[in-house]
Amino acid sequence: MASRNFSLDEFKKWMNSQDDIVYEIPQSHHVIGTRVESKLNARRLANRISPESGEVDDLVVDFIEMGGTIADVDGKNFLIKTDSGAFFVPRLYVRPA
Repeated sequence: MASRNFSLDEFKKWMNSQDDIVYEIPQSHHVIGTRVESKLNARRLANRISPESGEVDDLVVDFIEMGGTIADVDGKNFLIKTDSGAFFVPRLYVRPA
């Protein structure tokens, strides 16, 4: 039996031709209200958040020490609320508290 090499281009063409496959978008809204903590140290976290309200330094210190609560989901980002304010952070940088 002859073996074929894997071709990424052929795979992409095959995926595009698969009209009958339904992809489900996971509903992430069930995580709203979950307490979370940072996976990163303060310096790295400060470089990865987008503040909605409050000062970056206060938000980072508060989140590192006390954690926060997921208030909203925006794609792959969580809106985290802390006592100091709120900020967006990619979900891969937080874990359940």
